[in-house]
Amino acid sequence: MNKKDAFKEINMLQDEYIDELIRIINSPDYKNLKAINFTSATGTGKTKMMSKLINKFSDYFFIITTLSKGQLHLQVRNNLIKDCYKNNFIVYGSADYKINSKLDAESIINKIPLMTKCIWLRDEGHIKTNRFDELLLDKCYKVINFSATNQYSDIQCNFTQTMMLRTVHQTNGTPEEAINKLLEIKAIHKNVAKYNPCAIFRCVGGDEKLYDRIIELCNKNKLKHIDITNENFIMSELCEDDNEYDVIINKFKLIEGIDIRRAHVLYMDNQPSNNATTIQAIGRCRRNALLYREDIDILSPENEELLKGTRECYVYYNVEKMKVSTDENGELQMAFCNHISCEALKPNTTIDVVNGQLPNGLFVLELEGETGKFDIKIDEDTGFNIVTPLTRFYDVSINGLKNYVYTYTKKIHIDNIPKLKLITAEKRTDYDTGEIYIRECAPYYRLAETNYLETNVKCTISNDIRQIFKNYKSNYRAELIRLKLDNRCLDELIKRIDYSKYKKEYLKNYVDDYVNTNIKKFGMKQFCHLLSTLGDKKVSIKLGDNLKTYCLNDFCDEYDLLLFQFYYIELKKRKIPNDFLSKPIERFIKLMLVPSFFSVKDNTLTKRLIYALFDEQYNIYNKKILYSPFEPFFVTRTSNEVVKISEKDITTYFSYIDMLLNNQDYVFISINGIVSKISEILKNAESSFNNNIIPNVKYSFESLYEKLDNEEEFMIKNNYIKPRFFITQKQLEHYNSYTEYDKIENDKESAIIGVDLMKQIKFMDNLVWIESSSVSAKIGNFDKLNIFLSNKYSHELAQASSQYFSGKNNFKLDKKCNSIIGYCTEYYSKYLVYGKAYLAQFIEQAQKELCSDLINDNIIIRACMLKYKEMMARSFGTRVSKIIKGIPVQQLIQEKYNYFINLVVELGTKTANYVKRTLYSDRPMIDNIDPNLSIRHIAGLADYITTDTILDVKVRNYIDETCVRQVLAYHYLSTKRSDLNINRVIVYDAVSDKSVIIDINKTQEG
Repeated sequence: MNKKDAFKEINMLQDEYIDELIRIINSPDYKNLKAINFTSATGTGKTKMMSKLINKFSDYFFIITTLSKGQLHLQVRNNLIKDCYKNNFIVYGSADYKINSKLDAESIINKIPLMTKCIWLRDEGHIKTNRFDELLLDKCYKVINFSATNQYSDIQCNFTQTMMLRTVHQTNGTPEEAINKLLEIKAIHKNVAKYNPCAIFRCVGGDEKLYDRIIELCNKNKLKHIDITNENFIMSELCEDDNEYDVIINKFKLIEGIDIRRAHVLYMDNQPSNNATTIQAIGRCRRNALLYREDIDILSPENEELLKGTRECYVYYNVEKMKVSTDENGELQMAFCNHISCEALKPNTTIDVVNGQLPNGLFVLELEGETGKFDIKIDEDTGFNIVTPLTRFYDVSINGLKNYVYTYTKKIHIDNIPKLKLITAEKRTDYDTGEIYIRECAPYYRLAETNYLETNVKCTISNDIRQIFKNYKSNYRAELIRLKLDNRCLDELIKRIDYSKYKKEYLKNYVDDYVNTNIKKFGMKQFCHLLSTLGDKKVSIKLGDNLKTYCLNDFCDEYDLLLFQFYYIELKKRKIPNDFLSKPIERFIKLMLVPSFFSVKDNTLTKRLIYALFDEQYNIYNKKILYSPFEPFFVTRTSNEVVKISEKDITTYFSYIDMLLNNQDYVFISINGIVSKISEILKNAESSFNNNIIPNVKYSFESLYEKLDNEEEFMIKNNYIKPRFFITQKQLEHYNSYTEYDKIENDKESAIIGVDLMKQIKFMDNLVWIESSSVSAKIGNFDKLNIFLSNKYSHELAQASSQYFSGKNNFKLDKKCNSIIGYCTEYYSKYLVYGKAYLAQFIEQAQKELCSDLINDNIIIRACMLKYKEMMARSFGTRVSKIIKGIPVQQLIQEKYNYFINLVVELGTKTANYVKRTLYSDRPMIDNIDPNLSIRHIAGLADYITTDTILDVKVRNYIDETCVRQVLAYHYLSTKRSDLNINRVIVYDAVSDKSVIIDINKTQEG
């Protein structure tokens, strides 16, 4: 797009809307319509369109009034004089007449030529007034209200795709941030001749300190400022691109209409309480000034960086927390959000995008990643806008539900679990004797381990392979192994340690001085306490099948403990965190429990081990200690592969031995033990080969596992999914899972009706624009989904209308409890319907929060909150879980929540009873249907769902059309699923114990 094309597009759209206005003025159908509301966004040239209208009605006389604050009427008058062919108009502003003055009104009326029709154009017509309305309405043929914020519209103009408006970034901020942003913008525009970007500071709160702070900032940064509150200025001069004032301070001026295009920054000392004021105020800095300059073409390639900087502007609110709001027509979104749907564009037009971005900076959601020209057309099937040619946005995408069991790092489908090795017996080590024995166990599958070893596997082995192995084996004589393991076998290493390096008195003084110096310092109290109680610190060690608890005092004398304290202080100086400091104690105790490996038998063993653990020369505490000798494997195969052995397998086998022997991070307990073990396993392997047996084969099941996606990682990290290390054969046989299904996640129809206005949310203290996908949000506004539902389900809506009822809750709940009573009721009822297993994981989590094994209604309702959070994250995305409200269990047990708890139990019990007799009178009460109905652009989570019915639970004491629309939207989503054939939808209200039941028209099922 070039500058000529940009203005051609703007003029074409303006002409189209004026032609539409003329058709309404002349149409017999609108003969009795006196007032016409013409709505167009701030900065889209309403005065220019007035002149176009006046020029097309040259035989009419026009009265133009502007009632906005400031000198708007002068600006309007000057522009009309410049653009109109005839002098068939007159312009009045607020200062030109007095309120309710009949004489002045008659004076205006007398200006109308005899025998001439008069049209009254009310600029900023959204402003309420009683100034001679009665007289002018009687004398004028039509009254046309031009405004960006009419309460309703006969004509709604759409200039979203044009270059006329800047995209606005809004945030809460300080005057300093606003001034700094202005300085940035000035730097971007420094090479634009006769152009002085400015900032507007709107100060309506009367805060003198804030006012003085703004003045001080202007002076500090050498910015020239003007306060226009008292109208001691000429507005037309202030609007000039090269006006000298950098900062304009005002109270109510510059809210409507004034065309000050060089304003790039707006600072407001509050956040307006209504959307209309916000829209009007930000309009002062939305106009794209450089587009109208004759001396520069911002659309030329050499001005690409300037275009990026000049097509954006910034709004700051002096509030601690910003309100996030949208308006029905999307004006706030169009101002603040740089992502739009093609529904926001005018149909039967052509747009040009680069990577989905319009020249004005807006991104079109349907054109993500696309470059080129696209037409905006009306889809014949839905009646809404689409882009053509169709893009990937509309492609059919099929996904579905597969039942997985999760570990911390991967997942496996339940059908693949029986393909794993079934463990029926386990190896155990007797730490007292060092012997290994086999113990039978209940059959189970290891999930966290994707490999297992099998011994003595029969296989035909050639003589060549036997000879290759023999050649490798000759390189592992005992003396060569000893050389490689020098200083890495504890039994040899501790013999050389000088354990008298530090005297006891020195150690005691050092520790005491450190504690006395640091115990009162910030962040040191916990560590100093740890030092003083180090001997009593308990560590649990698993020996065979038993878990035993030990402490340092079980093994150490006073000198040993002083050594531990001394080295812990050294670790602390190296910034080792407190949580890590239990590792050396655990390692020391484990070593002390295997004394048979050490030749040192006197009381110096403990001291030697402490030195070996901590001294920088050895640093054993930070290395991997191999307590038992290793057994390398020969072959890695999948479970269904035929086992063969090759030269590569032999090479890999010895490479593994080399890795262990050469790795300086590995430490062995006994030099004699490792040498004899390697000699033994090599000798046994050679013997096995001669008998056509492979000693060890590693089977890999990695191919049965799948990677986690980002959502699943989040769910595991935040305890929404409980990972497993193993699953027993019996558990797998009775594994409770949802019925698997395929789902059409996206298709042309759902993509068209699903994408609508974006919404802004607070996430991690930042404002984020996201697609407004939830059914409950969509049916709350008059948008595409509502229109679609009205057409598709007209029969069902008519069927429901006679069942609606009204009422009002009288709950004595605070705001928070009132907002969560609905979902708590629903999930408590599910606990009663489906049993304890439904909330088992979350009951356990709630018990941990309370440090109790108790199960009562407080615990169950806390579990309901946790379950709801998990379901919302799974259905609506992980970000949603951050804003879900709940109450900690420590608070729920307080007396002030007794009423809330009792109310949930009462309503949940009523709901459960209704569900049991309505949904499960003829079938088992099993939670086996996934309630997550979400597709790509429409997210929905059903309350209760079976293969043929959806039931939605309300706690309102009324059911109206909005409630029914929600459950009908769920029905639409259900048609995308292969496991569902919903022919009945129900809205149940737990307060009244009443419901609305709708049989789905058979035509919908096709």
